[in-house]
Amino acid sequence: MICRKPGTLLKWRLFARLFIFPYNPSKNIVIFFQRIFAVIERLKKSTFSRAFAKSNLGYAALSLLVLVVLGTTGFHLLEGWSLLEALYATIITLTTVGYGDLSPQTTGGRIFAIFFTLGAVGIAGYAISIAAVFFFEWELKRLRRVAEKHKMKQISELKDHIIICGSGPVGKRVANEFHKNQTPFVLVDPKEESLRWAMLFLHDDYVSKRMRQFRELDFETYDTSREEAQALAELAEVTGVLYLQEEPTQDRTLIRAGINRAKGVITVLEDDKENLFVVISARRLAQRLGNEKLRIISRVVEEENFSKLYAAGADKVASPYVVGGFQIASNMLNPELGAFWDDMLYRPPDGREVIRFMDLPITEQSQLAGQTVAEAKLRAKMVVALKRNGKFELAPADNTRLELGDVLIVLGSPG
Repeated sequence: MICRKPGTLLKWRLFARLFIFPYNPSKNIVIFFQRIFAVIERLKKSTFSRAFAKSNLGYAALSLLVLVVLGTTGFHLLEGWSLLEALYATIITLTTVGYGDLSPQTTGGRIFAIFFTLGAVGIAGYAISIAAVFFFEWELKRLRRVAEKHKMKQISELKDHIIICGSGPVGKRVANEFHKNQTPFVLVDPKEESLRWAMLFLHDDYVSKRMRQFRELDFETYDTSREEAQALAELAEVTGVLYLQEEPTQDRTLIRAGINRAKGVITVLEDDKENLFVVISARRLAQRLGNEKLRIISRVVEEENFSKLYAAGADKVASPYVVGGFQIASNMLNPELGAFWDDMLYRPPDGREVIRFMDLPITEQSQLAGQTVAEAKLRAKMVVALKRNGKFELAPADNTRLELGDVLIVLGSPG
């Protein structure tokens, strides 16, 4: 027994109802059009055409079909032409080619041709424009799929990278720091506009122009409108930054960002509850996926939530307000120190080396164990402090011998 799908049976029934069952449109044109519109209504409700009808292209195609049937029927009845001749006249009317060897001869046929041409040309033009938009959008979606596939391939190749959850005022500063140090990271945020502005903050030309705008008060010479008009995908390509426009509180997002291979997760969302969800998800996934050494740092908004974030699994909880307050006070109490901080943190991307405080753990791989501070000969780095047995010693003497487990705090250029 052959079992056909309901959709297939429906299409055959509609076809038979309109074209196979005997009828004479010249005797009862009203019945003919009733059949046509009944078929259209059935098609609109069928599973076969539901997806197609959701797009404007479906309505455009349906309009063209109605025009073809209407024109063919009109010329057939009014001019007495065969169905093939009437169809031919309808098609050349729709395509604005002109009648040529076949044109209406009766008064009724000519009047019909006038009104049919006026309506048909407009509807046909609309249908063609809709088709052009449809295929343009289809190609655009295809290119986006290709770009997304390429991006996910790049993310899948990352190792020991950082996942930054949130691209707001704090997140873009974190991303900028990693970008300067050439530390691989993935920026995650569900808001496209927030991601776009974060990308602008990582655009060297844009940042350089903005800094000169404020320093020299010249907004015409250093125009930034071109960069600000760029789309998110364009900015990501220029800056080389990998991103996911997804919700960072979802496990799927963290997995797509490569949490099983990541060195750390930083969540700097503007709500403590969301940061808490990210910390819980990240810690649980790290344990399940065998990344026990994953370091998690969280931003905190309300001070009473410090302990909750630590209890959820964060290795470090930081408040940008505390750091910002310290920097503002330092600028007032020690103006030159403040100027040094500003030069170190905000120097424009003009080719000068980035200067940062860094830690250098003394391990067997570092080959510094057993050497003195002077013997270590740390190129272009100044030793600021030595951490030993949990305590910091400022400005250790040159003859201090380094031991396994020590950590040097140095000031210099990364690398």
